[in-house]
Amino acid sequence: MNPVTRATLGEALLGQMRPVLAHAIGGVFVVGLVMAVAALLSAFLVPPGQVRDLARDPVTPSGTKV
Repeated sequence: MNPVTRATLGEALLGQMRPVLAHAIGGVFVVGLVMAVAALLSAFLVPPGQVRDLARDPVTPSGTKV
């Protein structure tokens, strides 16, 4: 929270906001963790090898290889 804004709020309001903000930031970290795990798992779906080894040979419209 911006220190200037925080200074204008009363202590009672800050006391009420603190648990709400803590809960909200906890949710953000959970979403970030889920996204990181999903990215890690998707990396295992990529086939091994170099891109040039996995690429198909180009084919002309007539069906012959270039």
